[in-house]
Amino acid sequence: MARQAQLVSQHLENISHEALSKYQDVIRSYVRGRQGIYALYRRNELYYVGLASNLRSRLKHHLRDRHKKLWDRFGVYLTIGDSHLKELESLILRTVKPCGNHSDPESLRQPVNKTTGELSWCPRQSACTEERPNPVQEQRL
Repeated sequence: MARQAQLVSQHLENISHEALSKYQDVIRSYVRGRQGIYALYRRNELYYVGLASNLRSRLKHHLRDRHKKLWDRFGVYLTIGDSHLKELESLILRTVKPCGNHSDPESLRQPVNKTTGELSWCPRQSACTEERPNPVQEQRL
């Protein structure tokens, strides 16, 4: 039987935010020149999913952007090519609806409940006060 081509060639999972900060050179050399899907986690829940044709710069960016204090672990999934990355990301966003992919600017002003430390606008957490719209618009065929 012929072996099917792999979508994911390598991966790193359950890496802490601190490890990425402390060992940037090691992790960035592992993903240098590679494309794939990455996932940011907050308290063991998927917080954000993204795709990148340059994972090295994208991970570095997430150490400084608006999400920097909202995730504590990450994973990267290196792919053999990028022809299906957008479809894969869209599938994940449609099925899981990660809180960090929410784009309402109002919710980003006070993203964390200061009393509980939870995301105040995420429907999967107890501090949720409002419904989060679907981050992926329905496509009409």
